Amino acid sequence: MRKLLFISLTCLIVATSSGQNKKDQKLGIPKKSNTIELTTTYKTRQEALNEIVKILLQEGIEPEKIDSSAFFITTGPHGIKYINAKLMFTITSRADTIITTLSGKFITHGGAVIGGVVVTPSWNKIEYKKGSSYRLSWDFMHKFTTLIPNKGLKYITK
Repeated sequence: MRKLLFISLTCLIVATSSGQNKKDQKLGIPKKSNTIELTTTYKTRQEALNEIVKILLQEGIEPEKIDSSAFFITTGPHGIKYINAKLMFTITSRADTIITTLSGKFITHGGAVIGGVVVTPSWNKIEYKKGSSYRLSWDFMHKFTTLIPNKGLKYITK
């Protein structure tokens, strides 16, 4: 009877622990990915630049810098719960295909005083990993994969 109970519990633990990683595996996102490359449906880099700026404004995100010659967009800090995130969009073309590369960084709100020394948070690279601040910033960045029309996407670790 003890052996049967032991085997049942072991199978239950193995099944539960392997099921926790299935969500990440279904998405196909490698851990520590920090860049998303979208193969867009835009015809020109200028069209992509203009449309991404429109999407940002519709989402209530102010572009901080728009470089029309380098086809680069940087957003200002955008508050999400307890973090601020900045996104960078780089638009390139390869063989008549417009590619948008998306990356970013985030900072947590507030600081701490430890032994009379003020510790202030610093900017961190947005990447796909555990931790509420990292996951919150990743989800914010990943949202744009559904807002920008694309034929495919690739996750990159730089």
